[in-house]
Amino acid sequence: MPSVSSIVSSANSSGERTINLQNKGLKEFPVEVINVQIPHVKRLILSNNKIDCKIKVNITQAVPDSAGLLKLIEELYLFNNRIENVSQFISQMNSLKFLNFNMNRITDLPKGFGNFANLIILDLSCNKLSTLRPNFFLLSNDLSFQFPASLKALHLSDNEFESIPNEISKLKNLVTLNMRDNKISYIPKEIGDCESLRELFLQGNKIRTLPASLSKLPLDRPGGMLRLAGNSLLGGLVESLKISVSNLWDFMKSEEYEAYLAENQ
Repeated sequence: MPSVSSIVSSANSSGERTINLQNKGLKEFPVEVINVQIPHVKRLILSNNKIDCKIKVNITQAVPDSAGLLKLIEELYLFNNRIENVSQFISQMNSLKFLNFNMNRITDLPKGFGNFANLIILDLSCNKLSTLRPNFFLLSNDLSFQFPASLKALHLSDNEFESIPNEISKLKNLVTLNMRDNKISYIPKEIGDCESLRELFLQGNKIRTLPASLSKLPLDRPGGMLRLAGNSLLGGLVESLKISVSNLWDFMKSEEYEAYLAENQ
């Protein structure tokens, strides 16, 4: 089996865009990719290893401000590891467009996490997150949310969320939100401000009602997708959705639904 050093060296000499270090039994973030300068490498795959919270120690202690490869990487895959603590340094990887932490053991995120200038897809599915703290996309010296304007897909399925944060409204360019298989019972009205949202996956939660503002979203247009199976929705919502999303929107604008919401605030 080729060593980490030989794989990195091969990528350097061959002009490959990907360094693939999956299934290597790695327990720590490999030092070999930290200081190396390989401008043509844009994808780093570290999936299916045993990397744990030591990622925090290695990166914060070993990476200089001028770190080479990690500053250039556009896609970072850490799928199926044992990561519990995420280094704040990750958010300094300014070239990142795709970040995959799927299937780890993350319970919280560091201050400043998510402050990515170019991030398009963020996958934190299958972890142990129960909330997005007010520092989720918070700049270190700022008191306001700084969601990246570039973010188009946010995957948070199979965690322990009980609600969607009100600050979701900051994601003006978000196209896909996946929070299926959580414990969500509350959807804030602010979700109606996610004007670009076209795919909303909320199956397998504990949702009974939907905010009327949801009907402002283009989920009923061609290419739109709304998935709500496996919840405890009000009967009228279920019957309307069986016909179409457009029919659901009409029901949610009705006096009958308005009265129901007033009774169940």
